[in-house]
Amino acid sequence: MKPIDKQTIKKSIEKTKNVITIEDGTIINGLATAVQEIIFENNLQEVKMKNYACPDKFIKHGEVKELEKIYGLDEESIVNEIISEGEFYGQIATIK
Repeated sequence: MKPIDKQTIKKSIEKTKNVITIEDGTIINGLATAVQEIIFENNLQEVKMKNYACPDKFIKHGEVKELEKIYGLDEESIVNEIISEGEFYGQIATIK
């Protein structure tokens, strides 16, 4: 992913210690990988990270909304998982 604003991402991670990435491609070599590299390169510690992306395997063909639901990438699935794991991410405000 280029260009990526490494400095802004680093500052945000240092401030919150939480990262959630959401992308419409596979988990490999996308946004999640780029953010993980920033964490590693800057030796950032105690960072909680959750990535939402298609798995690194053959992806079924179909309508986008159907595929998002299958892989848990639709809005409802993501919001419900983040809320249910609220303690993992720290205190979470109501998502609207």
